[in-house]
Amino acid sequence: MDKKDLRLLEALDGDPRMPITALAKKIAVSPQVAAYRLNRLFEQGVLQKTAAVINLSKLGYEQYRIFFRFKNVSEAKKDEVFNYLAKHKNIYWVAKIGGQYDLLCVVFVKTFQDYDEFLSNLHQTFPKVLQDYHAFYGVHHEYYSHKHWSKKNRTLVCGLSKVSQKMYELDKLDRNILKVLAEDCRISSFNLGNKLGVTYKTIQNRTKKLEKQGIIEGYRIIIEDKEHPPFIVLFSYDNFDKKKETLLFHELRENKNVTQSIKLFGEWNLFLIVRTGSLEELQRLIIDLRDRYDIITEHQTIPIFKDVSIKLLPIN
Repeated sequence: MDKKDLRLLEALDGDPRMPITALAKKIAVSPQVAAYRLNRLFEQGVLQKTAAVINLSKLGYEQYRIFFRFKNVSEAKKDEVFNYLAKHKNIYWVAKIGGQYDLLCVVFVKTFQDYDEFLSNLHQTFPKVLQDYHAFYGVHHEYYSHKHWSKKNRTLVCGLSKVSQKMYELDKLDRNILKVLAEDCRISSFNLGNKLGVTYKTIQNRTKKLEKQGIIEGYRIIIEDKEHPPFIVLFSYDNFDKKKETLLFHELRENKNVTQSIKLFGEWNLFLIVRTGSLEELQRLIIDLRDRYDIITEHQTIPIFKDVSIKLLPIN
């Protein structure tokens, strides 16, 4: 990538739905050249998606993050598990990871019974393949800008803290709009209307309503940045103090290397996605947070080797 590509990504990070004419102006090229560069970033896999971030809690869904370890099985059998999860209707994210575990998946379900059924079906489908697992309930999820190369600083918040007593029911059109925007939020209202058989005005009005209700929390780019590979950092708390946790989250929103923060219930209390240019930089970040926030006791670092699937609307 050259400087114009980085400026294009920075502009998209601030506004993923920015029109191509505005993107062209940002990087001082013609709209045709901007479109070419944008398509090239998709083709190269640097830019994976421009997507709507959907607050699934407002639709009555809860998230579980599950770490699995494989038994001594073939790579082909492992791939069968990854493919099964990637196609599962309730899977939000599945990734190949390192360290103590081999696989991470994030599943959204409406009840604990649904979660239990998901696990039972997985083990029944792949007997003697999965050795161990640890699961954590996610209650609060924050998405941040990719500040390691962008000056923009946006926070999108999903989870219980954003949920009112009212739950929303989607009709068929709302659901179809969300399905498309969760994969490509840059599609025009005109093209989306043609795709769904309604007018562009209907699309605009429905989209604004979904945004106002907080079902669409915002928009985000999903990238693969090989110079800043992602890591999971898990923290556990002791002597919990709500004020200190609030200060910690405030700092995480400003930290240039942290792109997501999730509050958990379970053995671990905080799940971070961190992008750094070196392991040394990652370790400095961890030590700095641990030294200044005495509620943090233990930590674990897990490299993310590959995103197998990212599906931002993992519902029927």
